[in-house]
Amino acid sequence: MRMNQPFKNSTYLVACLLGALSLNAHSSACEYGEVTVIPTISNTLDSLSGLGSIPLGSGGLSSDVIQIVQVTSPYLLPGGDAPISLVGGGSSGLLGGDSAFAVLPPSLTSSEACNNIGSLAATSTALSGSVRSVNTMVNGAHSRPLSRQVDIGEKTMWLAGDWGENRHHGRDDSIGMAEIGVGYNYGWAQINLSYGKTWTNQSFQLSSYADSDGDYLMLESIVPLSFYKGAFLTIGSYGHWGEVDMRRGYIGQTIILPATVVETLTASTSNADTRTWGLRARLDIEDAYSYGNTSFSPYIDASYTETKVDGYTEDGGLGPMTFDSRREEVSELRVGLNSMTPIHNSGLSWIGNIEGVYRFEGKASAVTGGVVGIYEFDLDGQQYDDAWLKAGIGIEGQLADGKASLMLNGTTEGEAMSTWIAASYQFEF
Repeated sequence: MRMNQPFKNSTYLVACLLGALSLNAHSSACEYGEVTVIPTISNTLDSLSGLGSIPLGSGGLSSDVIQIVQVTSPYLLPGGDAPISLVGGGSSGLLGGDSAFAVLPPSLTSSEACNNIGSLAATSTALSGSVRSVNTMVNGAHSRPLSRQVDIGEKTMWLAGDWGENRHHGRDDSIGMAEIGVGYNYGWAQINLSYGKTWTNQSFQLSSYADSDGDYLMLESIVPLSFYKGAFLTIGSYGHWGEVDMRRGYIGQTIILPATVVETLTASTSNADTRTWGLRARLDIEDAYSYGNTSFSPYIDASYTETKVDGYTEDGGLGPMTFDSRREEVSELRVGLNSMTPIHNSGLSWIGNIEGVYRFEGKASAVTGGVVGIYEFDLDGQQYDDAWLKAGIGIEGQLADGKASLMLNGTTEGEAMSTWIAASYQFEF
């Protein structure tokens, strides 16, 4: 950790990883662990090994307007149980230990300190909204690729959309997408091309939020396999380009010399560009077996997605931060079963789906950066659920000159929407 500039009056949080410290303190528990506010005494900060020399008193800020907050690890990131490593740690040459220490304005209580640290933790998960948007595109609108299939020599066009919410692990997200696609069946394969838009709105504590949106292109081929009747291999590639607008709220302070401290709820805003590409391979066995008038189609699906996020610097507020660029990888394996049951003399059918999902990555990439000119931080990435179930039920059939479908979906947990509605309308020409 580098401490090469004096504290500024607007500083609300300075964090470093140190060994145990014993001072008079008071504690409170929060979702991030045990938070302890430790009043400082003269020269306490200068005496902490590994912190280096801090020029107390610079810029009108003296030791009696600084306090230390200790957060006992591990503590939770929203959406996971990964411990946060604030600024360095034993591996970086600083002293080891399992406590994070933060220097905060003395007017902040331990509960308020927890909220500030929670705000920083929530920001580290905000960019995962872009990853979930792409997941919705691949495993939402394109979760039943054989439903797009037409006869050899025929062309098709469709409109599709997904909208839902994510309430897993206390999240407050809404996610949606809309697309238009075209396809042509050459016989040896049907080639489909889709263009669409995605959006994600995430809400966090202290009026923080992250709004993601983007555009995507997906090229997909559905190839009939000769070795087994009803077997089809779907191979797809996709690209997504978007941006994230963020607001990070936190409790700060304004120091009015000589000794007046005004506590404020403040916020910093930022914007970052995202770029995603991915590959997907899927094997479907259409109508592999039946029970009564219900047919069942098993499948296995593997996908890989890589998302890159540009670095950015926040604007406004009392403690704007700089975040480094980061790279996110997601590899998933899905095994599932689709079903279709005709509704007597209606031209409609009940459709159903049940699916098991396994994600190979255990957690997201680390989030690094710092408060401009003051310090650096290193947050462990959000912990991923590695397995969950998805199920859906809906109706599909002829409507006017085309085929319409409407399906309600849900997941038990995981890195997908908790509930959502998928709708589409397709016609041949």
